[in-house]
Amino acid sequence: MQKDKLSTVATIRDPRISEIFYHLEKYTDTQTGRTMGRKIGVVQEIVCRKLLLQSQRLRDSVIFEPWLKGASGADHKVEFVFFQPRLALNFTTGQAQTVKGLAMTLVKSEQNRATFRLATSGMLVRKSVSLHGIIKPHALGLKADQDTVIKLSELKPNSARLVFLNPNDVRASVESKRVGAQRFSASEKLGSGIQTIEKAKQTSLVAIDADLKFNGTIKALARPKARRRYISFVVLGNGVHWTEKDKAILRTYVDYAFLIRDASIIRYLKYVKEKADKAGVEFREFLMMYFKGMTKTAPDDFQVSVGDFQVISPKSETRSMNKILEQHIGTYPAR
Repeated sequence: MQKDKLSTVATIRDPRISEIFYHLEKYTDTQTGRTMGRKIGVVQEIVCRKLLLQSQRLRDSVIFEPWLKGASGADHKVEFVFFQPRLALNFTTGQAQTVKGLAMTLVKSEQNRATFRLATSGMLVRKSVSLHGIIKPHALGLKADQDTVIKLSELKPNSARLVFLNPNDVRASVESKRVGAQRFSASEKLGSGIQTIEKAKQTSLVAIDADLKFNGTIKALARPKARRRYISFVVLGNGVHWTEKDKAILRTYVDYAFLIRDASIIRYLKYVKEKADKAGVEFREFLMMYFKGMTKTAPDDFQVSVGDFQVISPKSETRSMNKILEQHIGTYPAR
């Protein structure tokens, strides 16, 4: 009987702590918990990225982790920023296309890079660019086109897609925020790490600064249903840690808030554990090596869907994050 009671106590979980914590509890302690938490932050960013890259229009317009300058003059590093495309060009190996005097020929297309021959104003260069990387105009002598950057949006064997973006026409930003559970030294007590209210304030400040820069106002003061050229998003992780007060702050200053479900992150962790087991490597060690950063982690076949994300605000919103973004970014020609 005593054994059964102890077993029951051991399975009781604090409803204020996310399932992600309990899934990883045996792999962490007071020294390693924060390191693991930061790594789960990377996992969350990659899940967001996988969803966003399912859309051609979003693949064309997104730049990862740029510095976003607000009205204050401050630079904010944001996970995903979307710019208005002007033109998309599809190439096959050996094919040439010309735009504003710039002649471009795809020389070769490799696993993660494409090489182009670029000729303009008597200047001939070969330029290699990584997938989702950009070519700045000054590298091509395009002094008249300083309001354009060229992005490698898509890469396949013997083909590639270049997109001309306007870096001054920012349409949207998506931030990824999470707060993990924390152990306290010499105690069995659990609690959140940095307060979610502080994370909500950080996110709102970036949204306000960018809002003032690109819209000339902030969401809280904008006319109802007024067209907003720039819109802000936040994706939250560890949903039970975000209080109604936190969400109220985000709802006031950020256009859209979504939640990544705990089950989706856990599903990805189980996917990686299977790889660790096959490799004969301890899971925690494998996890730390596997996720090297949002832009540095090698692609895998883990599948993400719109069902992995739950809308938090506006509560009346029924569209997915991708659909909202697709409809907000203007059309552009492709050839």
